[in-house]
Amino acid sequence: MTDTTEPKFGLGGFQAKYLHPLHSFVKYAREAHPFHLMYGSIRLEPADIGGVYIVAVTGHATAIIHDPEGFIEAPATLDIPDAAFAAAKGVAIPTMTEWLQPGMVYVYSAGMHISPKMRNPAWADQDDEFQPALYSTPRSVRDHTRGLDYRLTPTGSALDWRALLATRQISYPSICFNPVVPALFNPLIEVPAKDHPSGTLISCPRKPEKSEAQMFVLQMTDCPEFIGVWMGFKPAEASPIPEHFLIQPKARQSTEATEG
Repeated sequence: MTDTTEPKFGLGGFQAKYLHPLHSFVKYAREAHPFHLMYGSIRLEPADIGGVYIVAVTGHATAIIHDPEGFIEAPATLDIPDAAFAAAKGVAIPTMTEWLQPGMVYVYSAGMHISPKMRNPAWADQDDEFQPALYSTPRSVRDHTRGLDYRLTPTGSALDWRALLATRQISYPSICFNPVVPALFNPLIEVPAKDHPSGTLISCPRKPEKSEAQMFVLQMTDCPEFIGVWMGFKPAEASPIPEHFLIQPKARQSTEATEG
């Protein structure tokens, strides 16, 4: 039975190429913060310059993408099934036709679907309301299992990720971090890198408010559609390097010399 008490939310969408790379953020957040519903979800916000911001927040790393082709009427939080991320990756076949490649992700109150880049020529004469999908799922109604079910929740206000970007830049004498955190960006970086092959990644240290933890803003040169934020640990002094790491190995005598 459909729940008719929920307010209806208009259609939103963004390019499917951004969805699969965000799965690493979602999986990490669901494991690190299993009871924090904001983490492990995807935020979709309208951008004043047009398009949308796609935001993934883990508590330790944040990815912000501006998709000029996206659209949404108001900020929304998307709890997306794992299967949708996999479908958005597509199939790695060099000659795969565009009607088999993910094009756009469409989200609304009743469900979500991923459409191909173009309509199959066999359906060219079909009504425009008929939209073939590479993936489709309805919204969960009563029970909701993260990773299996889909749900869109209007958020009312945008997530204040801009406060992270407004922090002042500083220099750290040393960098302390969990290597898993910046590695979350690896799948995502491949997307803007294809559009900006000469781009260079730069992590600039920043000082968060009321915290001694280290913070870094990640950018790619000449790439205005992507920005990331990742958190390090509180500054700490490095231990002395153990002596055995510094000792040069003794030269080994050859077998012939030893036998001689």
